[in-house]
Amino acid sequence: MVPLEHVLAVALLINPPGESTESRPPPCSLETVRQLALHWELLDVRETTQLLASTDTFATDLETLRQRYRELETAPPVSDALRFPCRETVCELLAFNRTFQQHLQARRKAMGAIPSELDVTLDEVEQLYRIWELVRDACNECNFVPVRRRALLTLRDTLGAADYYQGKLPPHVPIWRFARRD
Repeated sequence: MVPLEHVLAVALLINPPGESTESRPPPCSLETVRQLALHWELLDVRETTQLLASTDTFATDLETLRQRYRELETAPPVSDALRFPCRETVCELLAFNRTFQQHLQARRKAMGAIPSELDVTLDEVEQLYRIWELVRDACNECNFVPVRRRALLTLRDTLGAADYYQGKLPPHVPIWRFARRD
């Protein structure tokens, strides 16, 4: 049997944003709503001193959590970040990507204004950087849980569900450009 207070907390969080929430105390304890928001990964533990900290700000805090619920309803759990490399490794790969980009830009500048295959490669480098930046954001434990889940959601949408759930990431630079052409 589910306690009534828990049911009320669920009802409060799943209501659409903008539903009227009077500034009166909630029908259940703030702690119940807070624990549910933490369990659903709508709230980071570090935010609990600000969000749902008092009944005075309950209406605005609840609105924030309702918006997060709608936004992150289909987002993967933050534990999905474990399928990807650690933040330190990702940061090294991103640094290499930026160094490679700078090298290509210098070559492009030396070539003049003639469009070349370097332009296509630079675009590929930038697209790969955006993907790996999402991985970094998802794996960075300094980010709040909702931020990490947003990054995972965008990453899943970018990679496609099959590659995402297999943990298949593209290379951090377009290595296919290094293939020998005989």
